[in-house]
Amino acid sequence: MKALRTIRIFCAGLTLVSATAVLPDPGLATALDACGPHRATIHDLADRIISEKARAEGFSGHSFGAAAAYLSLRYSDADLDPGMSLLARVKGGTRRPPRGLEQVQLAFAISKLGVEQGIIAVGRSTVDAFADYSPAIIRQILLADAGESFFRLLAEVRADSTLAENFEARYYDGLGVHGWVLDQSDDFKLRLARNAEAAKELALAAMVLGSRRELAEYHVLLERHRDTDLAEVAGPKWLNAHLATMVYQTTPVPVPGDSADDSKRRADQFDIMRAAFRMGGLGWLGLLYNQTGAEAAIARASRDFLAEIDAGRLDPQSDLEPAWAYLYGRLAQELGAGILNRSMSGFSLPRSVRHYADDAQTTLNWVNARQALIPYMTGTEDALPPRPALLTPEFDWKAWTTLAAALRTEPDSASDDTNVEPRIAAELLLAKGNVAQALDVARSITPNTDRLWFYRDVMIRLDRHCDGYTTYSGAELVMGGAILFGFD
Repeated sequence: MKALRTIRIFCAGLTLVSATAVLPDPGLATALDACGPHRATIHDLADRIISEKARAEGFSGHSFGAAAAYLSLRYSDADLDPGMSLLARVKGGTRRPPRGLEQVQLAFAISKLGVEQGIIAVGRSTVDAFADYSPAIIRQILLADAGESFFRLLAEVRADSTLAENFEARYYDGLGVHGWVLDQSDDFKLRLARNAEAAKELALAAMVLGSRRELAEYHVLLERHRDTDLAEVAGPKWLNAHLATMVYQTTPVPVPGDSADDSKRRADQFDIMRAAFRMGGLGWLGLLYNQTGAEAAIARASRDFLAEIDAGRLDPQSDLEPAWAYLYGRLAQELGAGILNRSMSGFSLPRSVRHYADDAQTTLNWVNARQALIPYMTGTEDALPPRPALLTPEFDWKAWTTLAAALRTEPDSASDDTNVEPRIAAELLLAKGNVAQALDVARSITPNTDRLWFYRDVMIRLDRHCDGYTTYSGAELVMGGAILFGFD
């Protein structure tokens, strides 16, 4: 094992990253109680994206296609030949291939043909493809045989000095590999860890064991290698920092030598990261923490947020908006609305999270406005709600309420009115549960890139109410909110 180096903490790299009662979002969820028909809608949206991505303005076309192809493959349970034909079609039609498409191709081919033949079928050398160190490809290789192929290819990469230096800088002693198998069984993780130990990849083995429900095997590994620097590189402090404990543990693994103050600080940081790990979309809570340093206040809000998830009252993976609205309200209570607003205005969220994403405060304005209007849009309240207190002054609440009133009585009106902002109209129709009408309105969204972001967003929302192929435990942090393409 290499000597100890400065440790990279995942949450630090996310620059890609009134406790008013928040009602659940009954609109989309109610429309999807029987998910069957919406599998066809997912296919339709994927087809729209693939067909229209070449129309995206400028060089933005490469942002579209990979997720659409992935969901088309998953929902059709495609065989090898038709699946590869689809991927070849998606690859064409833009100035450059869609970002992430080769990851989908390789993961799909490996799942059908095995590691060697799958990579070759895509036209890559196995060692070169492995050296790219793509999460989707590494995951698929690990799943193939619990790491046997992984460690063989690792040795081959290290034998090639041209590949090795760049690879090692990203591989980082294997300290991040566990992040791509967090959802696997404890039995799988034990087999992977034993293969890692046999290959002398001790840090990798430790992190994988540390991501299991029971940590006895992890502590036995540390003891078995106490004459090495394993405890320095992958001991309890780093187990928490590298998010290995986030899936099962509810408190941080104790760190020998911690004072009472150290333990309290570590517990607060752990709860913040655990909330970020489960918040759906992107773990922007970690970014807010970095902006403010308000550890105790954010930890209090995080603990209440986690309690709501554990009680089943929030489900960020399926219904992001109610979860984020609740968390934002608690943060406003703890930090003060002004401090929260200024801090949230200091960083942006990617449009891969929501089609309306912008700076974080603007994004939360949309979330809070949408949530406030759900009871009115769904008919559970007859009067328009007052302006939510947490909306910032520049937000045009009147435009939203005027449009909401029109759509509640005449949902088709947005399709004919050229003065309507179609993105807002489509979002309100989704909140009402009118998916088909929302998609009809979306055809008028301009520029083309905005329309494609809307299609992509709704396609993923539908998937997360259906089979959940775009969900992954902790993707908010370990993937920076990106999709971990996988064919289990």
